Amino acid sequence: MQSRESLAVRLGTKIAALRRTRNWTQADLAERIGVDTETISRFERGATLPSLMTLEKVSYSLQVGIGELLAETSVQPDDQASMLSAW
Repeated sequence: MQSRESLAVRLGTKIAALRRTRNWTQADLAERIGVDTETISRFERGATLPSLMTLEKVSYSLQVGIGELLAETSVQPDDQASMLSAW
C-alpha cells in the first residue's frame, strides 16, 4: 500500500495535467466543483487529499473515472510512451 503522501502527490499531478489539457485555470476547475481556487492548488501540490465526494466532482468535471485519477500510470500520452520505451 502506498503512503498517503505519495498518493496525494500522484493524484495532484494527474489533476493538474488533466486540467491543463483542457486549458482550464485552477479557478476554472474550482468553480466547476464548488471549491476555492486555493483548494485546487492544495490538491495539485499534493498537500491535501480531496474527500471522496470532492474527488467524484473532480473526476466528473474532468470527464475521467476516479480509477483513472488514482491509477499508477500517467494519463499523459508522452508519459505513457516513455514508460513503454523504458520497458
